[in-house]
Amino acid sequence: NSELEAARQDEYIHLARAEYEKRNWFPEASGYLSQSDQPDPDDRDADDDGVNENGDPGRSWRRAYGVSASQLIFDWGTTHRMVRKEKYEAQSDAWNAKAKEVNTAYNVREAYWRMVLFNEVVNLRTRALNARKEERGAMADRVEANQSRRAELLAVEAEVALAEKELLEAQNGLALSRENLLFYMGRDLDCTVPV
Repeated sequence: NSELEAARQDEYIHLARAEYEKRNWFPEASGYLSQSDQPDPDDRDADDDGVNENGDPGRSWRRAYGVSASQLIFDWGTTHRMVRKEKYEAQSDAWNAKAKEVNTAYNVREAYWRMVLFNEVVNLRTRALNARKEERGAMADRVEANQSRRAELLAVEAEVALAEKELLEAQNGLALSRENLLFYMGRDLDCTVPV
């Protein structure tokens, strides 16, 4: 279920943020190195490539090195509060994910039993429709033999039409409950589900 996966990802995000906030508790160090090669502005005898008539390069080299280190001594509890906040948010997301998991399990169970119920209703409605059709055939034979009136045949045909409508409603309910079950299970609608 995508909602469940999103809730779990939120939990992991807050745990990662808590670890990131801990960085302030550790020392930080950085270093740099700089080097430059420039023509000596005081050597007027140097030609364009920086070599004078004595063969001296006429250039000056400059190098700079540096190291910097820092350590947080006291930040009035800000880092501790941020780490604690992110851990609480991660715990909240974990509980939210658990609630979504339980809700999804309940929805799957309910959708399955609705599908079983509608399957039984479809079976009952199919038998009822077949019985009405048999009754209509028998009534048509009695009308031909002048043992019943035409109005009674029309009443039976209305009952057949009603039974067909009820069967169609039950089949639609079965299809809808099947789609709900597949949705809650996170499957494609083309999958088969045994009843």
